[in-house]
Amino acid sequence: MKPKPILKPISKPILTPLLWCLVFTLLSACDKANKPASSPLQYLNRHSEQYQQVSRQYKVQLPEDHWPHPLFQHEWWYLNALLTTHQGQQLSAQWTLFRTAHKKRHWYFAHAALADTQSHSSAFRQGRREFENVAINHYPFSAVIDDWSWQSSSELLPATVTFGEPGKAGWQAILTLTSANPFFLQGEQGYNPRHHEEDIASYYYSHPFIQVTGKIWWQGRWQQVSGDAWFDREWGSKMLTTDQLGWDWFSLRLEHDTRLMVYRLRSNKEDFISGSLMSRNGEIKPLEAADIRLSSEHNPGQRYPDAFTLTIPDQGIDVRIETLNRQQVLSFGIEYFEGMVSFHGSHRGKGFLEMTGYPK
Repeated sequence: MKPKPILKPISKPILTPLLWCLVFTLLSACDKANKPASSPLQYLNRHSEQYQQVSRQYKVQLPEDHWPHPLFQHEWWYLNALLTTHQGQQLSAQWTLFRTAHKKRHWYFAHAALADTQSHSSAFRQGRREFENVAINHYPFSAVIDDWSWQSSSELLPATVTFGEPGKAGWQAILTLTSANPFFLQGEQGYNPRHHEEDIASYYYSHPFIQVTGKIWWQGRWQQVSGDAWFDREWGSKMLTTDQLGWDWFSLRLEHDTRLMVYRLRSNKEDFISGSLMSRNGEIKPLEAADIRLSSEHNPGQRYPDAFTLTIPDQGIDVRIETLNRQQVLSFGIEYFEGMVSFHGSHRGKGFLEMTGYPK
């Protein structure tokens, strides 16, 4: 049976990947027309004073900050999910909606993927509100880009998220998200420093305790799934500086009631490391560089690390983190690894890892 998307695709001009590479050239995400994939850093570390800057004085406000921030240059809504079918097969899903601005024009693009340990399927959408294929509503919250959507019945959750590449040989996910738990403000009450010395920061909050039910079109048939999801929201104008080479970001399900977020911004001067421990009851413990030890392992010939060792001595955490599918690389004008990981040691479980900026 051919899956039917919830939303009918909007019949407006759609840019091809080649044309989008030309768009990213303007945004410094594609530095050469003959380079189809480049690092997200190339546009995140290009600053313009015409956009509003992040300030410690601002306090994150919900639900208002679920909405777009057109005065800032960059932002994204991000979701990853660990899923299990009724037959016991384990999969991962990922959906991200980006907005980036250039000369008062706001471009939206979305990436999504579905994977198990052996295969990986991905797709993308792109557009602008002026093309009438992007619409974001405040209440109830909804974000639509072509036939993909995040549709809430209230502020952000509960919601149904629909994405994929419909078709008999394609794939699709229709996931229902619910939660009774709070959002967590990362960094300094939502103000998130990203550099040791320079004034580089973002606003950042998370929701790592989301329950998921739904169905996926995978391997030629509909399958019921359940699991848990992690939502991240981040925006700003000066997201990186030129000495920062890339990042490694981890979202780990330590146990039923605890989640760990750690990221490392790699630099040719000094790495910036930060993180937090979040409990289901709403407590959050910020982690600083002095708390965290992180090292990576490269196999010869591999672009991205296959494993990491993460130690947080004061929290009794000492784990080895391993990627489960090397195919989980997204390459739609910008390229990065986004995929499921497992970990073992003082704790055992699964999570997600994002890696950017590793040279070919």
